[in-house]
Amino acid sequence: MLNPSLPKRVIGLINRICRSEELLGESIRLAETMASRPRRALLETKRLSRELIDMDTESAMKRMVDYRFPSLHLPTIPKMEQLVC
Repeated sequence: MLNPSLPKRVIGLINRICRSEELLGESIRLAETMASRPRRALLETKRLSRELIDMDTESAMKRMVDYRFPSLHLPTIPKMEQLVC
């Protein structure tokens, strides 16, 4: 479950901030970027995001690695602090 005390940007719910007068232009640029991507990839990203939203961080990271690299079969995954440079 999401920790409500964490800032939304930290947990990835917000990935950019812009001024209100820039919002429409930024929204259109983002929509164009997304539309240029393979549809299947966008649908899988959305599906995986929905699947992971209620998981704890370690389980979610393991699920993402398992999904992306199914042949690795990692017994454990690095802790978040080990992934941050």
